[in-house]
Amino acid sequence: MHASLKHLLRGDAALRDTLAELLGSDAELYELAAMVSDVGARRQAVHPDTPIETGVEDGRPLVCTAFVALQDVTTEMGPTILWAGTHSAAAHAAWEEDKAGFLRGALPRVALLSKGDVLLFDSRLLHCGGANREGRRALFYFSLKARRETRGIDRARHAAWWVAGRVRAGRGRGVVVLKLRVHSGLCIS
Repeated sequence: MHASLKHLLRGDAALRDTLAELLGSDAELYELAAMVSDVGARRQAVHPDTPIETGVEDGRPLVCTAFVALQDVTTEMGPTILWAGTHSAAAHAAWEEDKAGFLRGALPRVALLSKGDVLLFDSRLLHCGGANREGRRALFYFSLKARRETRGIDRARHAAWWVAGRVRAGRGRGVVVLKLRVHSGLCIS
């Protein structure tokens, strides 16, 4: 798995540069795995991967998660569902107060990815895996964490997180889809 991650980060400047802008060039590996969903898997409960950290501005991601599609992901395969803009303390507080009501009022985004696409999101974003009704879905995923020494850097200049056609969810919403076409060495048969 480490070899696949090194291949991905060395081979694609857009992903490498975006992660460096968001987390600093010295970000550390936080999580590395594959996620598999088989036919019949139920939808996950909505959740963030990491909580809001007290004393940290909402706009500063501390951990970014990347899902790399190893195949085309269809609606029937239970794609990741994300609620854009929910990576803030205010959104988490409202969600904790009334989860069902909060989700009724929020617009979900379904990550229908093509093989080789990378879904990059702030790990505080509310999301879940959908119910799988057809075929095995596999994602290569990793999370990188900003080192404590670089957390104080003003990240306001990190426009790559929101611009250049990379965003499907909108400016400042915590979600990016990069069309990287990273097929070489990362696929399932």
